[in-house]
Amino acid sequence: MAALLFLLTAFPVSGQPNLDQKRAEAKTAAAEAAKLRDHGTFKSYQLAIEKFQIAAKLYEELGEKPFVGYALLGIAMVKSDLNENPEATGRWSS
Repeated sequence: MAALLFLLTAFPVSGQPNLDQKRAEAKTAAAEAAKLRDHGTFKSYQLAIEKFQIAAKLYEELGEKPFVGYALLGIAMVKSDLNENPEATGRWSS
């Protein structure tokens, strides 16, 4: 999970201020999601999914497809942790 967090936060891309703000929000959401996943409780997994969804949406709005993929991978990993494997498998293959 640390590698996923690194990939989601390590590559800053400068641009317009509102894009930078959106990018910062996406990074924050992804980082919070990764930390929540590490807690390992049902509630933290649910919150992690919500944060990864926020990150994916923001990255999609920014047109940063690789980071959308990493956020969706985070969702799939949490779903797998919850033994929601059919949905996790669907996330991996989409």
